[in-house]
Amino acid sequence: MRRKISLMMFAVALIFTGCSKDDKDTDVAPTVYVAGEQNVPGSGLVVAKLWKNGVADDLSNGTTNATTTSVFVSGSDVYVTGNEATPTTINAKLWKNGVATTLPTSATVATASKVVVSGNDVYVAGFTNEGARLWKNGVETKLTNNTNPGYITDMVISGSDVYVIGYEIENSRVIAKIWKNNVVTNITDGTYNANANALAVAGSDVYVVGWRRVGAKATAVIWKNGVPADITDGTKSATANGIYVYNNDIYVCGSEDNGTVSVAKLWKNGTPTNLSDVTKRAEALSIYGFGSDVYIVGYEYNATNAVATVWKNGVAERLSDGATYAKASGIFVK
Repeated sequence: MRRKISLMMFAVALIFTGCSKDDKDTDVAPTVYVAGEQNVPGSGLVVAKLWKNGVADDLSNGTTNATTTSVFVSGSDVYVTGNEATPTTINAKLWKNGVATTLPTSATVATASKVVVSGNDVYVAGFTNEGARLWKNGVETKLTNNTNPGYITDMVISGSDVYVIGYEIENSRVIAKIWKNNVVTNITDGTYNANANALAVAGSDVYVVGWRRVGAKATAVIWKNGVPADITDGTKSATANGIYVYNNDIYVCGSEDNGTVSVAKLWKNGTPTNLSDVTKRAEALSIYGFGSDVYIVGYEYNATNAVATVWKNGVAERLSDGATYAKASGIFVK
């Protein structure tokens, strides 16, 4: 009997020692947070939305227009950026766990484009009708003045460095720009129009994606450390909206016109894959990598309306029922 008990305890010990932390972590499904917006049925107004694992929560009350742009999760806190209209202004908004804060500015029109939490600091990048802005813990810094319209599209914090990208309109030209710790560098020189839409930092390399129009059509482009490489050939208009770098692979999402509609796209190391039905208008707006899994959000039209959509490794999941317009604009996976 003693030998049987000893053997049983040995077997149980083998089972538990065979279950490492990595095994446990692998078995736990991640939580997927998606920020977006949806039309209120019958009113035409747009309500700001947050989906958690596909379950929707309204961030605004639907009495005024409100949109979202990004989502970030730090610990148990969920941050969402966007804007909300009043009868006289459009206010940049930051929602923390569903509670809205208006970001301070003297401007009458403002949008919060991206939120990133680093340690105890909350950074929000955005823009106003007076130029590009960065808020750190609610304190506003002007990245541009009101001489030229300036817009912010993305932000990444790497170590102690804060990277912000966007564009500024100068002499009727759209010039792609990057700010590192509030110091601006032109990505393009103004000889053609270009826009920087998304950013990734991997080691010492800085990747920016967007579009540029050198010829007759806009091409989706990736700048690596400031050097451009077109992703598309310029025969159809295209744009890149998101980037994820994993190991030696570069994933870029966006859209390309096929002559009839825009098609949601994923480029892996420059090789394209259609995410959407090529007969229906669609766009991939943001990307998030969770290990080897690639999540992309955007929208795809049904017969009448845009449907908020998440693509996981190319497989679509609909977040809205298609009865009214909806789109997904930002994603965070944890």
